[in-house]
Amino acid sequence: MTSDAMKWIPADLKAFQDCWEEITDDSQPYEVVMEDDFSQDYSAKRMCDILGHIAQRLTSLISGRGKTVNRVAVLEQLLDTSVLYKLEEYTTQMLVSLKHQPLVPFEFREFLFTRWLRSRFKVSNEVAFASLMKHVASDNFTLMERDRFIAIQSCTRGYAQAGRTASVHSNAWTQQGAMLRRMKEIEVALFERSVHALLDKENGFIVLDDELIASRAADVEQKAVSNRKRGKEGPVADCIACSMLSTCFGMRLRVKNDSSNVDRLLDSLLIPKHTECGIELAFDRGYGKLAAVLAAADRDLDVITIAGKLGSRHPYNTVEDWDAAMQKRRHRSLLTPETIRGLKAICGQWLIPSDNYLGCEVRVAKRQKPQSKTVYALALRDVFNRKEARKDLKFFVTQNHKPYTFVGVPKVQENKNDVLFSHTKASATRSCVEGMILQSAEPLTTGQRCADWFLMKSMLISGTMPSVSFPLLGRLNLFPAALK
Repeated sequence: MTSDAMKWIPADLKAFQDCWEEITDDSQPYEVVMEDDFSQDYSAKRMCDILGHIAQRLTSLISGRGKTVNRVAVLEQLLDTSVLYKLEEYTTQMLVSLKHQPLVPFEFREFLFTRWLRSRFKVSNEVAFASLMKHVASDNFTLMERDRFIAIQSCTRGYAQAGRTASVHSNAWTQQGAMLRRMKEIEVALFERSVHALLDKENGFIVLDDELIASRAADVEQKAVSNRKRGKEGPVADCIACSMLSTCFGMRLRVKNDSSNVDRLLDSLLIPKHTECGIELAFDRGYGKLAAVLAAADRDLDVITIAGKLGSRHPYNTVEDWDAAMQKRRHRSLLTPETIRGLKAICGQWLIPSDNYLGCEVRVAKRQKPQSKTVYALALRDVFNRKEARKDLKFFVTQNHKPYTFVGVPKVQENKNDVLFSHTKASATRSCVEGMILQSAEPLTTGQRCADWFLMKSMLISGTMPSVSFPLLGRLNLFPAALK
């Protein structure tokens, strides 16, 4: 097979040529721990460390200003007054342009606190103000009038009124890069104090995800960015938050043709590049590309993310994905069946068989370049998914080598001991048949239960949903391969 023939393979299917080396040493010993024990040792301990860091940091900052540590002092420390002054100025400009009364001193703070309270109720403004929010006024809380609240909310702006072209009454969003980028100053300043006081740079665990802004859809939380209705559901922002406490550390609006949005968002964490840092970062699947992983690794962040099927520059691919990609190129005369088989043989080491009956399999490779952090690529064939017979997952991680551990996840519902078909509805006919069979049936012995076939189906080694797998993947302890 000549090198010219390799050009017919899509670039993402030959990403293994980019300094990837497969790790085949699986002789390391392993241990089995239960899910509760693993979560207690990893998640609970980390949360206690983060809370301790926040308490110590806030106490130091507030005491350094000569104030007593209490709730009011904490709010003053985290809420930057200079940011409020800018928001008041920009909002007043819009109010005046629409013939509303300008803001008076402290009115914007009253609006802000009312807005925070309003966000707790998923009902209309009429119902919230008439029924649900009135009782708080007697608790030393000043509730803003509904009409004034709506007027200020619709006129709140993050940059100056001069130069605007869109009307506030327009139903369409004008997502102009030049306009939205004028919010950069506010975007950074809003979270700067939170990052300084609440981000544990030695033991933090943060996540990166996208967020739909000002969506009109009732099911916005279930929608992906690609499914939003253009011109009706608003722009999208990239967000960084604490995985343990859900504290938001940064948000940056996404504009068209801007590929550096995530990199600029990471800059807002105030972590210089190539410095020692103990923060772990988990990506949403949409960010699971090698370039994004390397950008975070330059800041010495420990990254873990699920990689996309194609386009992620992951060295491993399933046979199904490889065949589907090559099928689109078969119309070209040079791609004869013999040529395709030859190309497949070249990539064979990096292809994961697509078979529901092969059981669980984990493949690991590492990418090491000079003056660059080591990146590991993992491919997992999961046969324990309750909805699918087989699920192929790919990961990028940059964490250091740790002794790996199998995490045993108990089943949600145990099988009944007195029936053979526990997942079917009971019937008189089936119960009679089961009773006859059980008279001559015996429980499996320990040796029989330890056979390879039963181990394949009776022991879960990882979660499959991102919300479950990310916390458990912790220190790269779930995968049966020695990471060097």
